[in-house]
Amino acid sequence: IVLNPNSPSFYERRGLLYFRELNNFDLAHKDFDKSIELDSLNIDFRLSRAYLFSVLDKSKELLEYQSILKID
Repeated sequence: IVLNPNSPSFYERRGLLYFRELNNFDLAHKDFDKSIELDSLNIDFRLSRAYLFSVLDKSKELLEYQSILKID
C-alpha cells in the first residue's frame, strides 16, 4: 500500500487479514471501504464487506447485498 496507495486489491487483501487473522473489525471495515472507494464496481470487494457486516450488523449486510445486485 505504501508503494501503490491506489490499488484497491491491496486494501481488500489487508482488510481480509485484519478481519480473519487479527479480528480487527474496525480496520477491516476501513480497508474494505477504501477498496470500494477506489473500485466501486468490483463485486468481490463488496462481498468482503458484506461478510464483515454479517458478523457485525445484519441490517448493513442486507443493504450491501442489495447494492451488489444493482451492480450486476
